Amino acid sequence: MQGALDAEENQRRKIADQLHDEVGGMLSLATLNVSSTLEKGRGDDQAEEKLEKAQEVLFSVSTTIRELSHRLTPIVIEKYGFRKAVEDLAYTVNLSGKLQVATVVVGFEDTTSYPAPFLRDIYRILQELLHNILKHAQATEALLELVEHPRQVSIMAEDNGVGIEEGRISGGKGLETIRSKIAYLNGRVEISRKKEGGTLVVIELPVK
Repeated sequence: MQGALDAEENQRRKIADQLHDEVGGMLSLATLNVSSTLEKGRGDDQAEEKLEKAQEVLFSVSTTIRELSHRLTPIVIEKYGFRKAVEDLAYTVNLSGKLQVATVVVGFEDTTSYPAPFLRDIYRILQELLHNILKHAQATEALLELVEHPRQVSIMAEDNGVGIEEGRISGGKGLETIRSKIAYLNGRVEISRKKEGGTLVVIELPVK
């Protein structure tokens, strides 16, 4: 429980820092260009260029805030449903060309009986699993499997990368975040290095 709370607090701190440093800094730049144009009036030769730059910066701010919003609450779940959100997550990774993710989703046709926070937590776990593969595995292919059972949800993620080091199976920030969420949900996780190379993660989450 404490681990989950600490992970949540760290996430909030990261978002607060990004809002302060990145968004705050970009808004200051946009304000500077707009105020300079207003002070000098339309006679300013660089007025159009300044306003265009302000518009460009504001567009970046909009994009950043939208990304932060997705991190806080995956809006795609609310708009298109949980199953579609998972498939879209894999599609976005595939679109990058850095990793090819095959996705198997069994069940989740009707998720109205699930509490919204539970679905969001599963989505966050899937996000973190893919993020870890992209960041550490040096993999070209991955498989993400999500299966709905009557009393539990099972997740399996595997890749063809270099494989997790034996000494790191219980450590690493990304794995700590995943373990904390799973512990909070009273689930269990097994992480192992595959003989043929790559890493296998198996997660089971009880359904209340």
